[in-house]
Amino acid sequence: MDVYGSPVPFWDQWDAEGAALFKPFLLGNLHWSSFLQHHAEHRIVLTRLLAFGLFLINGMWDPRLEMVFNATIAAGTATIIAYLFLREMGEAGWRPVAAAVAVLWTLPYGYEDTTCGFQSQVYLLVLLSFLALWGLAWGRNYSTRWWMGAASVALVCLTMASGLLAGLAVAATRGVAIILDRKKWRTHLPTLLVSLVCSGIALLFTTHVPQHEKLHAQGPLYFLLSLFKNMSWPACRIPMAFLLFQVPLFASARSLVQEQGRRPARWFLLSLAIWAAMQAGALAYGRGGHGIMPASRYQDILVIGFLASFVALRLEWPRLNRWICYGWVLFALIGLVQGVSHDIRKSLPQQQQHAAEQLRRCRTYIESRDPAILHNAPDRLDIPYPDADKLGRYLDDPQLQSILLFVPGQEDKAGWPAQIANGLLKGSRIIFVLGILGLFATLLPRPHRKAES
Repeated sequence: MDVYGSPVPFWDQWDAEGAALFKPFLLGNLHWSSFLQHHAEHRIVLTRLLAFGLFLINGMWDPRLEMVFNATIAAGTATIIAYLFLREMGEAGWRPVAAAVAVLWTLPYGYEDTTCGFQSQVYLLVLLSFLALWGLAWGRNYSTRWWMGAASVALVCLTMASGLLAGLAVAATRGVAIILDRKKWRTHLPTLLVSLVCSGIALLFTTHVPQHEKLHAQGPLYFLLSLFKNMSWPACRIPMAFLLFQVPLFASARSLVQEQGRRPARWFLLSLAIWAAMQAGALAYGRGGHGIMPASRYQDILVIGFLASFVALRLEWPRLNRWICYGWVLFALIGLVQGVSHDIRKSLPQQQQHAAEQLRRCRTYIESRDPAILHNAPDRLDIPYPDADKLGRYLDDPQLQSILLFVPGQEDKAGWPAQIANGLLKGSRIIFVLGILGLFATLLPRPHRKAES
C-alpha cells in the first residue's frame, strides 16, 4: 500500500462513494436509501457504511485510510481462520495450516484489492462467509456458534452479489447431512430456513446489468475453461490442475460418509468446498469472457477453496497415495511461484506507474482546468476513471474537491485516523518483520510442563 497505493479514488469509487454518499451528505440531502442502491449487480451496503464512517471520523476522503482499514479486516480474517481451524483440528495438525494461512494472506496475488480502498466488500465477503459456514454447517441449533453463523449469513448478503452463496452452501451441506441420516431431518430445518430465506431475499435484490453481458462467459466451453482456471488457483495457468486439487476434498468427503459425519471438521471442510466451487462458478459465469484467468481482485475469494483443499490434504495424508500428495504440493508451489513472480516483476510495477500518473494528471488538471490532460492519457489506466469527461466533472465539483486529500494545499486537513494510517504505512517494513518473527514464535513447539510431584 505504501509503495503501490494512491491517494486518488479509483474507478467505481468515484460513483459509489463520492457521487452517491459524500456529495449528498455535504449538500445535506443524503438518505438511507443511498446505502441500499445497487452498484452494478451488487448491493454493497457494508462497504458504503464503512466508507461513510471513515469519512465522518477522518473529515476527508482518504483512499489510503480505507486501504489500511481493509488490511485490518484481512489480517483479522486470517487470524480468525487460523483460530477456527485450531478449534476444529486440534493443535497437532494446526501448525502447517497456520503457516499456510500466513503465507496466503501475505503474498500479493490480490494486489488490486490491497491497493484500492473501495474493495472492502471482498474482504468482508470472505470473513462473513467463513463465519457463516463455521457457525451453520454443523453448529448445534440456537447455540452461540449457530447464532453467530445466522447473523453472518444475513450480513454477507450485504457485501456483494455472491454473498448469497454462503446460505446456499450451508443448505447444500445440511442436505448432505439429511441424506446420510434421514431420521434427524427435523433438526436441520431451522438452519435450512435461515440460510435459504437470506439467500432468497438477496437473490431478489440482485440486479441485471445489460452492459455487463460482454463480461459473461461467451458460451459453455468458455464457461468451463474459466471455471477450471478458477478452481485450479493458484495454478490457473494449468487449467486441469483442479482435478488434482480436488482429490483431498473428495477424500475428506469419503471419510465423512464412512464415519457417518462424526467429525465436525469434515462438515466444515465440505461446506467450504461447496462454497468455493459455487464462487468459482459464479465468477466464471459473470466474468468468464472468453475463458480468461481470474483477475487479481477476485483471487482473494478463490484462495478459500485452495486452503480448504490444503487442510483436507493435511487430514487425509495417511490415506492418500503419496504421489498424489507430492503432486499436489508441487503444483501448488509452481502456481504460487508463477503468480507471485509475475505480480512482482510486471503487475505491481505497472500498478505503481499508473498510480503515479493518475495522481500527476489529476493534480495538473485541477491547477490548469485543461481537459486535454485527461483525454490524452496514453493508457486508459493513466486516469482513475474510464470516462475522462465525467472525471473532469468530478474534479471540478466544489464539494468533492474540498474533501480530496491529494489536492494541493489540502494534504494536512485529514484527522487523526489518516495520521495513524500514514504512520502504519511508514512503519510497514518493521511491522512485516515483526509479523514474521511472531509467526515463527507461534509455530515453535511448546515446551512440555513437568508433572507436579
